[in-house]
Amino acid sequence: LWLSTDDNPANKVLIAYAESSTDIRQYNKFSTQKSAPVRLIKGARYYIETLHKEAFGADHVSVAWTLPDALVEAPIPGIRLSPFTAPLTTGTRVSSSEFATAMRLKTVEEKAGGLKVTATPNPSQHYFTLLTSSKNTKSLNITLTDVAGRIVERKLNVAANGTVQVGHRLPAGIYFIEVIQDNQKQKLKLVKQ
Repeated sequence: LWLSTDDNPANKVLIAYAESSTDIRQYNKFSTQKSAPVRLIKGARYYIETLHKEAFGADHVSVAWTLPDALVEAPIPGIRLSPFTAPLTTGTRVSSSEFATAMRLKTVEEKAGGLKVTATPNPSQHYFTLLTSSKNTKSLNITLTDVAGRIVERKLNVAANGTVQVGHRLPAGIYFIEVIQDNQKQKLKLVKQ
């Protein structure tokens, strides 16, 4: 198990490992499976990586952690994780302190084409309302995926410049929505609580 001091994989360090097999969710078979305490900053992003070697038999990997209030999450729930995306190549970087603010942003706008997509509320306990506006009146295709990239909801030929609700039946977790209109595409991260 590798953990970075921030969201950059180049800063990752080995914090725990198992040299031999364990039963599913057996987190204490070897002393090396447990890291020293690691202090994380609330709202900051951290790169985490597991390396799993397949040998024989039933294969599995899971990671648990203990929160400051002594609550053990075993394994770490998906709502706390998001897929890794490569750092920006423009030299612009969001600091850890800006991450919480960036996560609250609900709007993404592509300046050239003018497609604007807003998801509210985000996070949500029930469903998300998407508000779309564009200079173009062509219909939208909307695809909602989970963190593993599986399609969990799709809406085709949705009228542009209006509202549509998504995510009614989704369990708690992190999801990604992609809105496509002609040659324009917008993506948003959605959090279902």
